[in-house]
Formats: sequence, structure tokens, C-alpha cells
Amino acid sequence: MGEGHAVNEKRIRRLMRLMGLMPIYQKPNTSRPVKGHKTYPYLLRGLRVDRPNQV
Repeated sequence: MGEGHAVNEKRIRRLMRLMGLMPIYQKPNTSRPVKGHKTYPYLLRGLRVDRPNQV
């Protein structure tokens, strides 16, 4: 990786936990819209369903 000592990841994780440090992870982008994607209208809005299997 660089200069310094070779240290196991478990040791780093344990020492960080003892010092009260938490790693920062990037959150997944699951609900952010993409500009190139189309948005479609909800076609069933205002439709009254009177019987089973009508839609």
C-alpha cells in the first residue's frame, strides 16, 4: 500500500472500535432519478374497480 508497517485489517477495525471511530461508507444510489430515464403517468388513477380481474 505504501510506506509503513504491514497491519491486518482486523487489527485496524478493532483499534478503530476501541477509539470510537466509525468508517464512512458510500450509500447506494437506489432512489435517485437519472435524467435520461423517462417518467410515465400512472394510468390507473381515477379508475374505479367494481369487480375482480377488471384491471
